[in-house]
Amino acid sequence: MPAPNIAALKKIRKYASNTGKNHIDSVINHGSATKAARESTNSGKKLSRQSINESIKRTMIIAIEAGFEDKSLNVRAKGIAKARRWFITSAQNNSEVHEGFISTIKVFCDHMNAEPIAIMTRYANPDKFHRGADSGVEWDHSIDGWYLDKDVSLGPKLMIAGDVKIAATSGNPLLSLDLIGRGKSMIVGHGQMQMRLVATPHGVEPKMLHSTGSCTMPNYGRSRMAMTAKEHHNLGGLYVEMRGDAFYIFQVEADNQGHFYFLNEHFSPDGVTNGHRPLAYIIGDEHRIHMTKADHNNLWGKKGPIETLNPECLVRHDVDDFYTRNHHHKDDLMLCMHKEKTGFKLVEQELRDTAKYINETSKGRVSYIVDSNHPNAFGKWLNRFKSKNDIANADFVWRYRGHKGLYGGSWADDDFTYFMTNFLPDNEKTKDNVVFLTRNDQLLFAGIDTAHHGDKGANGARGSAQAFSKAFLKMTTGHSHSPSIFKGAWCVGTWAMKMTEQYAKGIGSWMVMDNIIYPDGARCMITHINGKWRA
Repeated sequence: MPAPNIAALKKIRKYASNTGKNHIDSVINHGSATKAARESTNSGKKLSRQSINESIKRTMIIAIEAGFEDKSLNVRAKGIAKARRWFITSAQNNSEVHEGFISTIKVFCDHMNAEPIAIMTRYANPDKFHRGADSGVEWDHSIDGWYLDKDVSLGPKLMIAGDVKIAATSGNPLLSLDLIGRGKSMIVGHGQMQMRLVATPHGVEPKMLHSTGSCTMPNYGRSRMAMTAKEHHNLGGLYVEMRGDAFYIFQVEADNQGHFYFLNEHFSPDGVTNGHRPLAYIIGDEHRIHMTKADHNNLWGKKGPIETLNPECLVRHDVDDFYTRNHHHKDDLMLCMHKEKTGFKLVEQELRDTAKYINETSKGRVSYIVDSNHPNAFGKWLNRFKSKNDIANADFVWRYRGHKGLYGGSWADDDFTYFMTNFLPDNEKTKDNVVFLTRNDQLLFAGIDTAHHGDKGANGARGSAQAFSKAFLKMTTGHSHSPSIFKGAWCVGTWAMKMTEQYAKGIGSWMVMDNIIYPDGARCMITHINGKWRA
């Protein structure tokens, strides 16, 4: 807490009740609550120091909630809009910064030529504002020059909404912010790191909403909401870099010492080391048949993120689309005719091509195939199959059923997995470094569970970010194609943007976005815009 601040008391006096104004006037006149209480006893009023402090505490809380701060106390950041790279975090009033994290941010910004920014956030902690006249409102002076409390445009498509005040204990800091800034993506300051996309017209990049995490230590009260906020407090920030009008936002999560990874580098107050490999790279839903040559090159090419970062493992969702006989298309006569005429009618050929794709893209590392709804569609199709209605695939179905009946362990085994690992000839089967997961598996990387596709939630309910955020383990899922970060639940996007022509016509929030997990369990989204993932 800062030293006794009579000037601050004078400024909050207007928020006080008549009794509160009398108490503040008494403290101002006598210099402290103790002296004011002693003088009231001598005059026969018998006010205690505790009652004076409680009165001032109530006034301070009301003032902070109304937006009060003493702007002369902290130095604001300058020249923000002129930069092209920024490290953006937030800082809560009357809270200590994490010294190790601040030192690491300085090393990072020097290395990346980035500008540090700390969005000023406010919280009236009932457990802290107990010292009456000693309860001024300010931010840690060790990062003076970083502070921001106004809106700043970082380009035609991105802004920092520094003037948006969000309750520090809010469980959903991005709630109801969709229209603020209109078409611009937006970053707000908050102790919880969150991301959500706002639907935009087809062909227009979705509007992204981000909250930052914090550089200050957790400093909350003891209410239910306050304890929940403490649980989801992120020591971290966002690194933003700009290429033309395109921007790329990377999440940075620090460890208890304030050190952090960024891609294949590790930062600490002692400097930078490189050559670090992410534990896992979770690819956005692939739907192989819908990926273009450009998509393939952007993901798997020499300048792509996988070749650049060299992750130890891949985690893959909806690697096959089951396009040839997708049940979503069965009542679409024109699309079914189009598939027949263009050669997309043989289920066996599609699955063989997917097996080849998996093997080619899994070389040099373990590749985990998550049990997903689109590959599952193969088994559902087999159960409904009637030979007289699909002569083109009848021969394959009976060969497959015979093989599984003779050599399969159980009819209940997943058909997509069985096809890839047993039915195919030995030279076409998926290799030993390809692992097929089941719905009940758990795949942990530094405490992050990555085995769930995202379509199925708890107890058979439909999956969602909100539902997965309630699990005691942090999770990274797929399925929705609309990437998000909500508390401990992160969701990747999709590489099959051509699918919007069939499944997501009109406005939408699909986006190409992957996720990496670092050795310490921190995570970062990899966003692909205009074929690039870095500025």
